[in-house]
Amino acid sequence: MTQNLTISTDITIPPPPPDQKLAEGTDWDRLERAVCGISDWREMYMQHISGEITIPDKVLMFKRRAPMLGPAHRHGRFVLIIPIRTRADVIIDQTFYRIGPSQALLVFPWQFHHFANFEEEELTWLFMTFELKDEKLIAPLRSTPLSLNQQINQNLITLTEIYEARDASVSAVEQEIRMRFALVLQQLLRQVQRQIKPFSSTSGDIRSAAVPHLSLFESVARFLLDNMEEPVSVDDVAECLAMSNSHLRERFRKQYGMSIGHYIRQVKMHHAMRLLSTTDLSVAQVASRTGFQSVYAFSRSFKRETSKSPRQFRDSLIND
Repeated sequence: MTQNLTISTDITIPPPPPDQKLAEGTDWDRLERAVCGISDWREMYMQHISGEITIPDKVLMFKRRAPMLGPAHRHGRFVLIIPIRTRADVIIDQTFYRIGPSQALLVFPWQFHHFANFEEEELTWLFMTFELKDEKLIAPLRSTPLSLNQQINQNLITLTEIYEARDASVSAVEQEIRMRFALVLQQLLRQVQRQIKPFSSTSGDIRSAAVPHLSLFESVARFLLDNMEEPVSVDDVAECLAMSNSHLRERFRKQYGMSIGHYIRQVKMHHAMRLLSTTDLSVAQVASRTGFQSVYAFSRSFKRETSKSPRQFRDSLIND
């Protein structure tokens, strides 16, 4: 039986105020042209340099020109998200971040993330994914909206232009990309250290919780988090939100491009993946902590979502 909770929408984290001068300047236009020049989906696997664990590995850069709606994503790579044109919400582990030009956000491996509420249908967003042996090196960047400065912007321009013109057979170019990207990460870390005081809601970047289609998602997310160890159905969520089952299903699918049932399963499976990858809990204990009443039902649902059994998933992390 799930708890009957009073829903609060207090999980929005304000980003730093955007640098409007940077976002409207000629250098920002140059960065947009460079981003538009790279492929929609292109991966470059780098050779590992022994001992240089601070240098990112397996760097991939790609762009998106249309809103990314639908099912959430989860994978074992870091993703640096940089909106070049158009603002939107990035939802990471059920927390909303509103970001736009001259800002950035870093998603850590296995964080549950997706997108919503794009201001425009036409956009330019840069994605930079990579691997790092020790994530503690960039831990301050976790769940932290970042404000770009002119120095970071210049390095992003250079990095994007080198990436697009690269010859994958030339190892020196590959190493230059890795080193240049490492510099961007270091600059972002320094920028975080400067972002000491909390950001005021006067920046205009905090979404109003009174907007109906925003509070719906946050309310569902909060209910799931507060009832993670309980079996949760769509009926449970609808009852808590004082809505009919059919109305909730219709609104959620229309506004977020996926069924609420699928979203509930994704949240549960992401929590299970995190427990399997960061704790020594048994599969039975993980099943219990994600609201499953039997290990069999949990394993079947986990394999349906990930194509691996819970034990296979944990073993794959060890082998990697």
